[in-house]
Amino acid sequence: MRLSTIYKYQAVGGGSPFAHALGATIRERRRRLGLSQAELGHPLSRAYVSRVEHGELSPSLGSLVLLSERLGIPAWELLKVVHNRVTTR
Repeated sequence: MRLSTIYKYQAVGGGSPFAHALGATIRERRRRLGLSQAELGHPLSRAYVSRVEHGELSPSLGSLVLLSERLGIPAWELLKVVHNRVTTR
């Protein structure tokens, strides 16, 4: 049976366990590199990065690639770290 778009969004969208794990991972790596939210996100806003880090918002693919490149990690590897973090709970 195919899953609805609404169901899929709830599984990975803002407020989901995935979004919280992604945000926590991004925040930890950003702090380790000594970057501010504004430095990490430019041209995205600091508020956008904050919402991602707090799990309130799931970034688009383009935004995820930008953030991961600034963190020095390929997007696929960042997603793998987050997946492992979510599935080992």
